[in-house]
Amino acid sequence: MKQAIDNIPGSTFVIEAEEPLLTTLKQMSDALSGHWIELKAGDKVIYHAAAAIACNYLVTLVKLADDLWETFGIPREQATQLLLPLLQGTLNNIANVGIPQCLTGPIARGDTGTIKKHLEALKKEAPDALLTYCELGLQTIPIALAKQSR
Repeated sequence: MKQAIDNIPGSTFVIEAEEPLLTTLKQMSDALSGHWIELKAGDKVIYHAAAAIACNYLVTLVKLADDLWETFGIPREQATQLLLPLLQGTLNNIANVGIPQCLTGPIARGDTGTIKKHLEALKKEAPDALLTYCELGLQTIPIALAKQSR
């Protein structure tokens, strides 16, 4: 509970209301050092899906990475701790450099040789992760192309 309260400053509050409640909710957000955006009723489901992708699926991706680290003998809890600096660096780069410029890695470099090695290793060591790796790679290609065009 305390961690949730500590995370409030800087949070985004989504508001769907009419005046005079709208102004009151905006003032509450400002008083909590938050940001606010107004949504129409029809936008809430997509907003929530975006939040689930950004937050819930980040947890899933870290768990998937932890699982891969277990294939070479690093326990899950240790893997998470060892990956945190990389994850925090990525979040910092997103915040400071922005998307697409923050993208790194073999797709950003157009390094098909490394990608092929990843695919071969995943087929052998973690076939359950292969489909996710491929789908995320496909979703990453437009980001890499946008980075190259800037």
